[in-house]
Amino acid sequence: MVSSQIVLGLQTITSRQVDLTKVPAIITVGRIQGGNRGNIIPDSVIMEGTVRTFDEAMRADIKERIKRTAEQIAGSAGATIRGAGSRAPPPPTSRRLNRSVVHAGALQALCRRQTLCYPQAHAAPRSTQHEQ
Repeated sequence: MVSSQIVLGLQTITSRQVDLTKVPAIITVGRIQGGNRGNIIPDSVIMEGTVRTFDEAMRADIKERIKRTAEQIAGSAGATIRGAGSRAPPPPTSRRLNRSVVHAGALQALCRRQTLCYPQAHAAPRSTQHEQ
């Protein structure tokens, strides 16, 4: 089914094509609807999803990549695409959301230094070569 191939293709956009170290981004295909019987290939399929990122330039780049990827995969199977990437909400700007992102980043940094993830009360005992 072409829609399944498109979902797999879209996964490569965030995993291999964009630089997630600059700004995080997620592509979600949340709805695929087509046909009315399990053993009949449908004439058409509706796919809906979202692109989430904080950067408007990255959102526009991903939107273009989604359209190109979907059209090329569909074209290779003799199918066509209509309306790819037609709606995109603006990036979130909530101060509360930004604080939670900063807080999560700080927790990750502390975890890397093992000051938060392994508190002394729960740390594994260290052994040395001279212990009996």
